[in-house]
Amino acid sequence: PLFPHRILDGLSNLGIRVKINLLLMVLGLIPPLASLLLLHQAGHDALQNALALYIAGFLLIFYPMGRAMEELIVLRQTRRINTYVDEVKEGRRTAFFDLPPEKGEEHDFLRLQRNIFWMVQGLLNRETKLQETLRKLETAQRQVLESIEYASRIQRSFLPSPQDLKLALGDHFLFWLPRDGVGGDAYWVKRTCNHTFLAVFDCTGHGVPGAFLTLIVNSLFEQNLDVSCINNPGRLLMKMNHGLKHALSQHGKNTLSDDGLEGAVCCLDHGEHVLHFAGARSLLCLVGDDGVQEVKGDRSGVGFVHVPMDQKFANHAIPLAGSHTAYLYTDGITDQIGGGKRLPFGRSRLHAWLKEHAHLPMETQMDKLEQTFNRYKGRNAQRDDITVLGFSLKEEQDGISP
Repeated sequence: PLFPHRILDGLSNLGIRVKINLLLMVLGLIPPLASLLLLHQAGHDALQNALALYIAGFLLIFYPMGRAMEELIVLRQTRRINTYVDEVKEGRRTAFFDLPPEKGEEHDFLRLQRNIFWMVQGLLNRETKLQETLRKLETAQRQVLESIEYASRIQRSFLPSPQDLKLALGDHFLFWLPRDGVGGDAYWVKRTCNHTFLAVFDCTGHGVPGAFLTLIVNSLFEQNLDVSCINNPGRLLMKMNHGLKHALSQHGKNTLSDDGLEGAVCCLDHGEHVLHFAGARSLLCLVGDDGVQEVKGDRSGVGFVHVPMDQKFANHAIPLAGSHTAYLYTDGITDQIGGGKRLPFGRSRLHAWLKEHAHLPMETQMDKLEQTFNRYKGRNAQRDDITVLGFSLKEEQDGISP
């Protein structure tokens, strides 16, 4: 049964003009054949006259009649419908033909015309609703972006200004790149007479939630810094752990959140030529004449539910002789996917880059690091907030500069 159906489908897919011509050809062959049967005994002349008369009649009557039937029966209606569809495709919403009649007054073409009409009207209604939804989304997006921009200004106001960093650290660079305009990466610095405290930390979360947490952490650094933390950054981290768990109500059993931070804290003793370091899942990278030195912090974070309230953090004292460049960073840059094989940038690659470029001026290091990061990232999305803080340590007669 499939074979006849395929033949009928093939014939139905032929063009209108081809179908009409085939029909006329079939109808045009029947009279000559009948004439041959009736006039085969009437003589050759009579047969010729009949054929000539038929051909003349076919050319003068049947062929023009076929073209007129083709135009009236099919082509005029299909041309009108196709023109209407083309109008809609070009975005012109004016109906090309009037609303078709109701059922009972229609034939095949009117039914097709009515179905196309209502299909187009439905599409136009959906397009109108979609445009209205897009306008609402654009308004909501604009409001969100304005909120993020405002939150960014608030977060930046809590962070040390470029002038504060310059005063506390001297020659330095800061590569700070929040993933969403604001984020959970931040930094803190405090300069006293003989000491400089600084911290780089990564709070849980991204965007506005992470930024709010950085505001709490910055305030806690200011509140918890006292004389007991001098040359003892581990104690400052211990006090931060205690304060953050209380601030977020994460010191009991039934807590609603599990937030905290990973980061590094340094205390630079300008008189004793010593850099004191403590880390919470973070490290210090020190580049000098003898190569790259990694000073690793503790494996515990700060403030998380599973971290004990009395968690202690080890201090590392690094005597400084000669000139060094110190780097603190969060894991956003090392975890960034990129390159030809879409692998993380990695700690080894970063430390090799720092060793190669540590001799350059800080501003040049900043520019080259940003270029290297963007080139490695390529078209991949930024995965995390990024912070890299580098600063020079130069020995002077009266201590360490700055």
